[in-house]
Amino acid sequence: MSEDDMDPQNASTRAFTGDRSPARAAVDNVLRRSLKISNPYDPAEVAKGLLARYGDEAERIKRERQGLPFSVMQEQPPAAPQANGAGRPEMRRASDTLEAALRELTTSPDLADLQPELSGWASMIRRACTDGFASAAYAIDPGERDRAFGARRSLGEFGRLARYAAAVNACATDIYCRLAQACDLAANVILVAIGDALGQAGITRSGAILQVTAATLESRRNGVVEALRSLLAPNAIDDQNTLPRAQQAVLEIYEALEEVGSPDLRALLDEAYLSRQLDDLIDLAAGSTPDGLRALGTASAVIVQRLERFLSIAEPLVTPQAPPASVFFAELRLFTQGFESSRSGYRLPYLARSPLLVSGVAAGATFDAPTQTLLDLALRRTALADAIDCLCCSCDEHDADELVLAAKVLFDVDRGIDLFGLGTNPLTPGEPELRAAAYGVIIRVTISAEHKVLNAITLDPIIRSLGTISATDPRVDEILNLQIADEKRWGELVSSIAPSCRQDLIFRGFIQNLDGSFPLDRQSPIGRLLLALVMNVPKPRGNSGTLREFVVTQTSEESLAEIADHIRRFPPPPPRQQPPSGPTGTRGGRGGRGGRGGRGGRGERGG
Repeated sequence: MSEDDMDPQNASTRAFTGDRSPARAAVDNVLRRSLKISNPYDPAEVAKGLLARYGDEAERIKRERQGLPFSVMQEQPPAAPQANGAGRPEMRRASDTLEAALRELTTSPDLADLQPELSGWASMIRRACTDGFASAAYAIDPGERDRAFGARRSLGEFGRLARYAAAVNACATDIYCRLAQACDLAANVILVAIGDALGQAGITRSGAILQVTAATLESRRNGVVEALRSLLAPNAIDDQNTLPRAQQAVLEIYEALEEVGSPDLRALLDEAYLSRQLDDLIDLAAGSTPDGLRALGTASAVIVQRLERFLSIAEPLVTPQAPPASVFFAELRLFTQGFESSRSGYRLPYLARSPLLVSGVAAGATFDAPTQTLLDLALRRTALADAIDCLCCSCDEHDADELVLAAKVLFDVDRGIDLFGLGTNPLTPGEPELRAAAYGVIIRVTISAEHKVLNAITLDPIIRSLGTISATDPRVDEILNLQIADEKRWGELVSSIAPSCRQDLIFRGFIQNLDGSFPLDRQSPIGRLLLALVMNVPKPRGNSGTLREFVVTQTSEESLAEIADHIRRFPPPPPRQQPPSGPTGTRGGRGGRGGRGGRGGRGERGG
């Protein structure tokens, strides 16, 4: 490259050769947001952005150049897409199905006395569906993607509650089941729309998916620069009674980087150089264009690795800690956090498109083993949902018990699918995959030969796909703690809309005997499941078991720690034994079958 090519006066190269002031950076950000461009110093990109933003004026100028009148009536633009996300045919179908189910729910004569409560349900479900569809279409933005996942989970929770209500309310089973199916359909379409949006952006395993917005990155960048400026300021002392720790910290960092053979990292203490490094990443992230994100996927790996190497070497060197240096290290680490797990979600386009098409649309896409697992989970989830819907048509009392368990199992499978979709490592299970495996541990306890749907034939393939993890892993305890609190809350909500129906199917806390033990046969279906997990038994029925010790990360009103404490203070009674044959010659004690309620009463005293 010639000297003229790197001329600072050249607008096309000024972004890479000049040191931008805060005012210039602010103007650059305004241009990026207004014109939706990534590089405000590229004339062609700026011109394209201006033509797109001011389309009417551009058309008038074009017609004027051609010698045509520009005051004639122009063709009307097509109607903007509706807020319910009718961009895909599936969205329109899901919206219509959900609206029909909600209309039936709020107008059914059988549920007329619950109309105010159900109207509240309908309002929240409609809002979740609308927000989910709208946010999923812009899933390339991390904030919109988070909102879409939140709406998907909300719809899944409403679907689970509707199945609970279907199990306990015999007069409106079909109505609640149709609502659950509609909520599931809308939630699944949201996940497909997220994958479609990422696929349209060209997301592959080599591309980056930002976890924070470009505006947040810009704010963090300014924080890093301000912290460095405070660290290097001549009067950067803590207060009037302390030594200048900032200057001492800078001296220690300079000397230590030289000693460990990393003098290149000292350039990061230069404000102009560090600002340019951070601005290069923001330039690629600001536009959220497919090419920019794919370039960001490779560029961020090099720059962020250098920043992290500087932090790992320099941060331990400052002893005692200097507040200005600590602030600088914290701000720099916060900035690098925006690029961590930046490939989270690269598997989702395969849920939206055929695997035969993804590699042709997104160059460099690869079909790895976790992606195959995600597709298997999605197919098996669909089959499981179809089988669960058949339980809604049954009037069997035992099927109502299984429907309650099945609603929870289906919700847990959906959470496992979400976690697999957010995984990043194609070779070894990461944190999302391990948490998905923890849901598999919980699902396994529901397997029973007495169940029509929740049996080994149906659930074992799903559990194998979710992965393997120890039942004593802290992740299982954490998820179980949260589920105990959630199920109690949902049970109280369902009880309020079905006050005169089968309350024994609703979980509102664990039932205890007077001696402090937890009888499995008196628990609700969900209570048996959760208590079986706490007691570490393979089946939810027929085994009193003993509690293991827990190290829980989050507690709730009915936490595992409290249950374990009850068992330690009130151990279960000893097993019953048959009395010996012939006359008894033992000393006093409880005879007969043992226990206070046995036939033998107090027993007989010896002769």
